[in-house]
Amino acid sequence: MDIIYLKDVNEIASFAYQWTEKKVSSVNAKSIYLPAGNTPIPLYMLFERMRPKWLDKIKLIQIDDI
Repeated sequence: MDIIYLKDVNEIASFAYQWTEKKVSSVNAKSIYLPAGNTPIPLYMLFERMRPKWLDKIKLIQIDDI
């Protein structure tokens, strides 16, 4: 396991965006399960701002902790 240090929420969202894009393309994902709540909001805002084409082919499913 690698520990990655990021300086702020924007850097975290950018890292998560890049990681998600890489994983989606490497496994040809058709859906992504995303956490609900406030934590992923910066990532969702980045999706909204960037409007990546790869996201058009993905079904987003939001889940909550049980």
